[in-house]
Amino acid sequence: MTELSTPGQKLKLTITAFLLTFITGILVVLPFVVQGSAQESLNINAVEIGKIFSYFMIGMVVMQFLNGYIIKVIKPKTELLIIAVIYLICMFGMFKVNTAHQAGLLALIIIVLGLCGGIIVTIPNYIIVHTFQGKQRTTRLNLLDFCFSAGSSGYPYIVSWLFVMNFNWRDVYATVIIVWVVIVIMLLITKIPELGRNSSNEHIQYSKWNVSVILVGIAIFFFFISYTGFTYILQGCLQDIFTPYGAAKAASYSINAITMFWLFYAIGCIISSVIIHKISVNIWIIISSIVACIAYIWVFHSVSVGAVYVAVSLLGLGCATTYSSSIAYGTQLVDKASPRMVSFFIVLSGIGTFSGEYLANIWFSEHGYRFVTMESTIAMALVAVLYIIVTVINRGKVIKIEG
Repeated sequence: MTELSTPGQKLKLTITAFLLTFITGILVVLPFVVQGSAQESLNINAVEIGKIFSYFMIGMVVMQFLNGYIIKVIKPKTELLIIAVIYLICMFGMFKVNTAHQAGLLALIIIVLGLCGGIIVTIPNYIIVHTFQGKQRTTRLNLLDFCFSAGSSGYPYIVSWLFVMNFNWRDVYATVIIVWVVIVIMLLITKIPELGRNSSNEHIQYSKWNVSVILVGIAIFFFFISYTGFTYILQGCLQDIFTPYGAAKAASYSINAITMFWLFYAIGCIISSVIIHKISVNIWIIISSIVACIAYIWVFHSVSVGAVYVAVSLLGLGCATTYSSSIAYGTQLVDKASPRMVSFFIVLSGIGTFSGEYLANIWFSEHGYRFVTMESTIAMALVAVLYIIVTVINRGKVIKIEG
C-alpha cells in the first residue's frame, strides 16, 4: 500500500480539500457582501465599485482554465503555499486603499484574488478525483459542494456581525487569514499527490476524451445557466410574488425563502453523498434535474407563502447534486481523467455562471421573473435530456462507479 492510499493520508487529503472548498465559498461571496461598505468607505459610485469587484470572477474563470496546464508543472502544495503568501500580500495592499483615487490598486488586488480563487477551486477537485474512485469519489465531491455552500451561505452572517462590531470591509477580508492558517497547517502535514508525474517520476498518461465527456460538460453549462440565473434574481422574484403582503412582510418572507433554498441545497448535498451508493450517479442526476424542473413550475404558479417555501426548498434539493456528481460521473467515463478534464468542467461552470447571471438580469428587467423561471426550466430540462443521451451512449459499457 502506498503512502497516499493509507486511510490516515486519505483522511488528511479529504479534510484539506474540504477546507479549500470552504474558503473558496467565502472568497466568492465576499465581493457581494462587502461592496456596500467599500463604496461608502472609498466614496465610489455603485456602478464603479460593482465593476471592480466583478473582476474577481473574471480572474477566477481565467485561472480555472489555466490551472489545468499549470498543475502539471507546479506541485499543488507549492501552488497553495504560494497563494497563501499572495493572499497575505494582497491584504497589506488592501489596507493601503483608502480613497477613490486608489481604485486602480483595488481592482488589481481583486483580479489577483480572483486568479488565486481559480486555483483554489480546482485543486480540491483534482485531489478527490486523483485519490478516490467510484462512489467514494462521488460522495466526496458532493460533500465538497456542501463545504462551498457552507462558506458562501454561512460567512455572510459572520460578516454582518463584524459590521455591527464596527469592522470595515478590509477587516472582513483579513479575517479569512484565520482559515488560511488552518489550511497551511494541513498542507504541511499532508502529502498532496502530484498530478504531472507518478510515483516513478514518469509523466502520467491520461485518457483521451470521448463525446460523453463533452456532453457532460455541456450539461454542466446548462445547469449553471439555469441554477445561477434563477438564484441571481431570486430576491427580486420573491419580492414580486410577495408584493400583495406589503413591503415589510415581502422582505421578511423573501429572506426566509432564500434561507430555505440554501438550507435544502446543503441538505441535498448530504443526501446525494449517501443516495449515490444506492442508485447510479447518472440516473440520480436525471431525477434531480426533473425535480428541479417541477420546482421551477411550482414557483411559477405559486401565490401563497407556504407554496413558495415548499417550491424553493424542493428547488434547493433538486439543484444540490448535479455539479459535483457530474464531475464525478464525467471523470469516470474514461480510465484516467486528467486535471485538464476537471478544469474543463469547472470552466464551463464559470462560463455558465456568468452567462446565467447576465441573461437573467436582462430577462428579469425586460420580461419579469416568470420569463426567467421559464428559461431556467428549459435549461434544466436540457440537463436531463443530455444525461439521458449520455446514458444511452454508454449503455452496456462498464463504468467503474462501485464504492
